[in-house]
Amino acid sequence: MKYYAADAIIIKAMNYGESTRIFTLFSREYGKLSAIAKGVKRPKSTMKGHLQLGNRCNLMLYQGKSMDTISQAVALETYPQIRSNPQAYLYVSYFMELLNIALPEKEPNSAVFDLTHQVFSKIDNKNTESMARYFEINLMTLIGYEVDFKRCSNCGEPLKEGYLSSRFPGPICKDCGGGVFISPQAIYGLDYYNKTPIEQLNRLKLNEETEKIMAKVMQELVAYHLERRIKSLDIIRNSLWTKPDVR
Repeated sequence: MKYYAADAIIIKAMNYGESTRIFTLFSREYGKLSAIAKGVKRPKSTMKGHLQLGNRCNLMLYQGKSMDTISQAVALETYPQIRSNPQAYLYVSYFMELLNIALPEKEPNSAVFDLTHQVFSKIDNKNTESMARYFEINLMTLIGYEVDFKRCSNCGEPLKEGYLSSRFPGPICKDCGGGVFISPQAIYGLDYYNKTPIEQLNRLKLNEETEKIMAKVMQELVAYHLERRIKSLDIIRNSLWTKPDVR
């Protein structure tokens, strides 16, 4: 058997039998992979407290014929501010689902791993919207779907305001068609999150209407590029957005 170590974030877990769970891991060294942890649901399991969703762990695994097995696990980061803030945890659950859908199996991407750790470290109940937009925009860029929010994705003309259409991979100008309206404030905000370091995001102050437009834009862009809707977004919208959706 070949043993190997991995620095990994737990992004999904599924029960398998009475005492076993199958985990989807996003590791720095090997990308996304699945592994089984036998007996982890038993009360005396030494790995139970470490293998929690959203934790960053130092893992020891060994290769199997159909699936690798986790033999040791030590939590390196538990991101306690997430677990004490229900709103932040909802958004992190969305990020984990997004990673699981967006990332191919066993293709390392250290830049996405660093982005994930960075956002998990900084998100709290006060900055969920800015962290969500930052994560979405930068994840799309790092997996090859970079969007220019300052120019029409069809004709290339500069944008002060724009529209989002399911026919194009980014915002378009009025001359190229209609769709979801993107206000000048939302265009500016999306471009700001696209170019600004995470430490400076709190300098930008946005009203709720602009935040909703930006969220709608990114929801549509993520669905366009990944060709799939993210289920956990519906939970966020239903749980946290009390005003009508901006369309």
